[in-house]
Amino acid sequence: MTTQSPETIILDGQKRITYNLPLDTYTPLPKFYAMTSVLWRGYRGTWEVRNKELYLLNLFGTIEHPIDTETTYHTRFNFETNEFEPFAKTKPKHLEIDIKNVFPDAPRDGVFASWFSGEINIPQGEIILRGLNNKYEDYLTLSFKNGILESQVVRSYTEVFSKKS
Repeated sequence: MTTQSPETIILDGQKRITYNLPLDTYTPLPKFYAMTSVLWRGYRGTWEVRNKELYLLNLFGTIEHPIDTETTYHTRFNFETNEFEPFAKTKPKHLEIDIKNVFPDAPRDGVFASWFSGEINIPQGEIILRGLNNKYEDYLTLSFKNGILESQVVRSYTEVFSKKS
């Protein structure tokens, strides 16, 4: 399993990472397409906590083009005829999108994430378990309600992941 690319979150002027995905709770969210195995969700966001409010600053993603398609030509072996046969595959082309495609009226300083209620865990310390989403010794847990930071606390790896059973 390939370790996934984390989201970026700016807190107190410092860039950090998180494997939490606040954008996933937004509707209507386009269906993103994974262009690489390090980004199965098909997008990457940059977030900032500013004046106890969560903002989406940037977004880069890939979706299937609504109209354009591409055809690729291949061959496959037919065991009944013992010959290679040509065949064509048609699939949608892919389109790169940014924050303006999801939030057309997005201000330059970011979109207030009023849709997000939940936790964002920011890793601290050493990696103790590598995998799809690396696990760290400790986490700074930020709790939000409707995009407003309600609390922040440092928790150990076991405290963060014992809740997700």
